[in-house]
Amino acid sequence: MPRSAATYRRMWSGRRKPASSSSYSDDSEDRAPRDYDFFGSSDLSEPETEPEYTPETEDGTFDKSGPRDYRFELRETVWVKPRGCFEWFRGTVLKIREPPLRDRDSVKRGTLYLVIFRRHHTNMRDIFSSTEGNIRPDTPPVRALVRGAS
Repeated sequence: MPRSAATYRRMWSGRRKPASSSSYSDDSEDRAPRDYDFFGSSDLSEPETEPEYTPETEDGTFDKSGPRDYRFELRETVWVKPRGCFEWFRGTVLKIREPPLRDRDSVKRGTLYLVIFRRHHTNMRDIFSSTEGNIRPDTPPVRALVRGAS
């Protein structure tokens, strides 16, 4: 249904017009004083003074996933977690594909690894990326982490 001219006038009459440069004054009540501290002091910005304090990002237990920029070799044993699956499987790296520098999406995804692994008595192949966190090296700490997750 088309709107009438009166409806448009009512809609636009309530809106404020921008102030022109001739009506602007420095003594406006809308402006905050110049010495006002907009950001203020916050207790969160104060550093902790306790010597035993360790930020959560520096604590060793914060990131259990390990290094994400690990470089895998051909025929190296790895742990992989396929998409849509909650379990980790042991597999072997078959092929390595480095991302081309001219393709931004490939650079963000990182190096791709073609891995063969056994799932439910079936050999399967899939592509994994260490930046996505679905491939890990087969080391004792990672084995303990995988066994704890299962």
